[in-house]
Order: sequence, then C-alpha cells, then structure tokens
Amino acid sequence: MNMAHERSLRVLMLIGAAVATPFLIPTTIISLNSESRYYYDHRTVTTFCFAYFPLALTALASTLSLLHYRKYGRSPGHRFAHFDAFASALYLGVLGPIWGIEVDRISDGGYGLLVGYLTAPMILNMIIHFYCFVYNARSAWVAFSNRKTHECPNCHQNFVSGPPQVRQTAQDPSEYSLLRGETYLDENAVPYSNARSSDDQIRPESDEKGESKGKAALDV
Repeated sequence: MNMAHERSLRVLMLIGAAVATPFLIPTTIISLNSESRYYYDHRTVTTFCFAYFPLALTALASTLSLLHYRKYGRSPGHRFAHFDAFASALYLGVLGPIWGIEVDRISDGGYGLLVGYLTAPMILNMIIHFYCFVYNARSAWVAFSNRKTHECPNCHQNFVSGPPQVRQTAQDPSEYSLLRGETYLDENAVPYSNARSSDDQIRPESDEKGESKGKAALDV
C-alpha cells in the first residue's frame, strides 16, 4: 500500500533541498570566519558543515523514488522507510545544535535571519521524512503480518506466502480467478443464469399431456 501523494511529497522535498543549499553555503562560510575571533575555543568545523549530509540524503532518496515511479508507475513505498528514518534523525541532530549553539555563538544582526531562511526548508523536509517513515513502516507491518507460513506436503519444508491476489476475468464478470489460474464463481453472482424460466419448464409437460390425450382419442 502506497501513499497517494508520495510522489508530490518527494518533489516537494527535492525542491526544499535545492532551496536550502544556496543559504547553507554562505552560512557555513560566515560561521567558519566568525571562529577566528575566539582564541581559546576556536573550532575548525561548525554544525553547518554537517548540514550537507541530510540535504544530500534527501536529494538521493527523492531522486531514486521519482525514478522508481517513472519506471514502474508506482512509488517504492516501504522500501525507502530506512532512508526516511535516517534522514529525519539527521535533520533533528543538525537543527538542534544550529539553534542551540550556532545562533548564540555568532552575534551578528542579520545572521539569525539567514539561519531562519536556511532551516525553514530543512524543518519541512524533516517533517515529511518522518511522515513518510511512519506511514511506510505501518504499511510494511501490515504486509508482514498478512504473510503466513505453510508446509509443503511433499518435502515438508516451510515457506512464507502472502494473501492471494485476485484479478477480475475478462470472459465473465461473475467469475474471478487467482493468480494460480484457478477460476471460481463469484458469491454475489446470480446462480443458474443460463437456466430456463419456470414457464419454459412447464410448457413441455403440458404439450406432452396434450399429445398423449390426442393419441388416446384416435385409438378409441
């Protein structure tokens, strides 16, 4: 089971990553240059240097999902649940130190506004990644719970199979068939659709009685 709007959400996350990247580059440069003012606790790497990882993971997951949709006509669904979980955790691990440490460390007036423009699409991507993870994880659990273990009567080996998929047959709408090729009648179909009506079944009996009476009169 796939989300109806997963493709649109992937496109939105890809746009968000493209918007955040131009703001991340100057923010990283400013944060590294501001560290030159500190002599004792000077840092060579700031939190913004790690913000490229969740953005790159978003771009990778969104691109692969869109390519999968273009090739197969459907979204990958729960196959990308681990991507979404890891990406949302990376966003949370980066956004927390940015607002908790980096903004207070740099006391420039316009720096907070620049960080706001940067983190707005990142927060949006984090929320969408988490939503996709929760939805796809639930779908994966439902699909896994429907799988049953069977035993082969010949070799006595266990194998796992999901619920049989049903497709409608084109020959008769009152029948359906499983993927194994077996055909069954639909429970809602009207039985004996080709049977004769009650009037047609009564008429032959009356005709036979009339013919027998005519033969008896001729014999007399």
